[in-house]
Amino acid sequence: MADAQKLPFEDDLFDVVIGEFIIGLLDDKESGVNEYLRVTKPGGYVGINEATWIKTSPPTELAEYLSRTCGVKGEIPTSDGWEELLTGTGLRDVVVRTYKVNVLSEKRENLKDVLRVWYRALYVYIRSSAFRRFIKEARSIPKSFLEYWGYGLYVGKK
Repeated sequence: MADAQKLPFEDDLFDVVIGEFIIGLLDDKESGVNEYLRVTKPGGYVGINEATWIKTSPPTELAEYLSRTCGVKGEIPTSDGWEELLTGTGLRDVVVRTYKVNVLSEKRENLKDVLRVWYRALYVYIRSSAFRRFIKEARSIPKSFLEYWGYGLYVGKK
């Protein structure tokens, strides 16, 4: 584990740097992307999977909910915003893929895996008052959540 804005690695070390739902939590998203670039070799790739507004102008209560429950700071970019951020930091050939979150269409292939997730969640729920507070808050998801919220996969070459 490390601070995404101060990675403990030398310059130009990795062929590929991948981050999942990290940059979106930063106040200064550009500095996080720049740090990924710093540790990526020339010709290497940076890939991020980040929260994305699928629809613009989300209701204020939705943005406040995400800040409260998930620690999202500042704005959540649209796919165009993420692409602009990545190209603005110097990444080339940026590929963008966005997806809506649809929990009803998610397939549960393995009952054992589902039960393992529920067991872990119950275990943490029993042992952690902070997790119980999070669950209580998260239950009040605004109705517009799935209409606006999604995620994007963004990959570019250094």
